[in-house]
Amino acid sequence: PEYAAELATLQSDAPPMGYPFVKRRMAAELGPNWLQRFASFEKEPAAAASLGQVHRATTHAGETVACKLQYPDMDSAIEADLNQLGFIFQLHKRMRPGIDTSEIREEIAARLREELDYAREARAAALYATTFADDPVVRVPRVHADLSTRRLLTLEWLDGRRLLDFKEAPLEVRNRIAAALFRAYWHPFADIAVIHGDPHLGNYTVFAGEDGAPAGVNLLDYGCIRIFPPHFAGGVMDLYEGLLHDDEARIVHAYETWGFSGLSRELIDILNIWARFIYGPILEDRVRSLADGTRPG
Repeated sequence: PEYAAELATLQSDAPPMGYPFVKRRMAAELGPNWLQRFASFEKEPAAAASLGQVHRATTHAGETVACKLQYPDMDSAIEADLNQLGFIFQLHKRMRPGIDTSEIREEIAARLREELDYAREARAAALYATTFADDPVVRVPRVHADLSTRRLLTLEWLDGRRLLDFKEAPLEVRNRIAAALFRAYWHPFADIAVIHGDPHLGNYTVFAGEDGAPAGVNLLDYGCIRIFPPHFAGGVMDLYEGLLHDDEARIVHAYETWGFSGLSRELIDILNIWARFIYGPILEDRVRSLADGTRPG
């Protein structure tokens, strides 16, 4: 528990930059007269995470915004971490040569380098905004492109409460929040083959409906977004439907879509064990809903 509590501070409570440092960073991104571009700018950060910190501000149009400012020299810090990770993976390969970690490192490196590019994150946020336009349970902040750069991202401020505030809430409330979280995570993948690769607690808040009760979730961060080829997402759907209806031909087609070849009976059975472990709760819910005529959760 002590380690978990310490690591949890990286979600939104990391040690922040002081305001003199913030002023220099903002000037580097928006120019020496950066403060005049806002009606107000709070000196103290609203949140500080592992790559940057967020300051609440107000535009001259009266809109409240969140200015996410990246810490300096993060490129070199990330590369140093990746070098250390590579060293650890090399040791692991010597001890466990049967497991090739090279592609794991490549995947982690690609996603981390993408997270440093706030211009890319702005495009991802715009994509999610289109995907969840008018959605009743998932809200996406609007990007203020005129106040954003590669190292500064200014988004619409979305009010909400922390997820952990609802740990002891009634089951009905927790289920409502869980359904919204599932939709925020799964719908973009099923619809446009895009997945949010960083679904930790600091990237969500819970917004209230008109009655004051929790109504859905705000999705706040779009730095780690994985875009898949459509055929890969199709393979996921084929595997789900194949397992649901015990359709082995469809299951095998899904594995072949992902690049498996020379599939033996034994290998298919092993892969199915892992697949049912991953899909198990979703499949059980779907089977129950088909049996009693209710809508799947």
